[in-house]
Amino acid sequence: MKLLMVSILLLCCGFVSCKKDPNPFLVEPTPYTPSNNTFVLSEENDSNLIEYSYDPLWRILSLKRSVGGIDRELITWTKTGSQVKKNSTSNSYINTYFLNKKGFADSVSIIYPGFVYLTEKYAYSNIGLPISKTIVGTILSNPYEENFTYEYVNGDLVKQTQEFEGQTFVSTYTYYTDSINIFAGTQEAISFIPQSKHLLKRATQEDSTYIDYNYSQLSEDEITIQMTDEELTTTEKFVKLKYLKQ
Repeated sequence: MKLLMVSILLLCCGFVSCKKDPNPFLVEPTPYTPSNNTFVLSEENDSNLIEYSYDPLWRILSLKRSVGGIDRELITWTKTGSQVKKNSTSNSYINTYFLNKKGFADSVSIIYPGFVYLTEKYAYSNIGLPISKTIVGTILSNPYEENFTYEYVNGDLVKQTQEFEGQTFVSTYTYYTDSINIFAGTQEAISFIPQSKHLLKRATQEDSTYIDYNYSQLSEDEITIQMTDEELTTTEKFVKLKYLKQ
């Protein structure tokens, strides 16, 4: 579960550079408003491709994963009133998000029929940022409980504390505060949780392992992301964006 949450947070926090370069996103804040005006159209890493689709209001409709041109998974989001149901063709999990008036999740039902029955409950601060999450329910008929607390500074998640089976795990995050999180639109669309204002610079885990994020702009709508861990292993992905003008 810890590794799963780490992966989700890395997806939701965005990308960043650790050094200055001529990239306009690094030199000064971008003119685009996070969570409204910039959305990811696709991500490509080697032969792996993720493609996103949205409705006319830029609410997420689907995510398609393919490898070498062969479709591997289709995730769909279906909105009915204040509820959004998420389904995948590659597993039997059904996630149902119960949204508040701001469009964020107050709770999430996670069901794998016959195996997993969990409920995530979020609490928010008076400025609308999540301060805690509790996961309760059963897995294989066994009681399950997990708790998270979140700390924010200037709109950025800087610390996550996870408590599970008497153990505590702490993850910390730093940001390039000159760079607005231009990926927040898609991050919020797929997670229904407010995202950090700035781009993630480093994610450090309980065991002191970390990942640094560097990126460069290839064109008006394409960015290269480089992710380097503590062993100096680097992976790269290409992200295509859609900039919606004010």
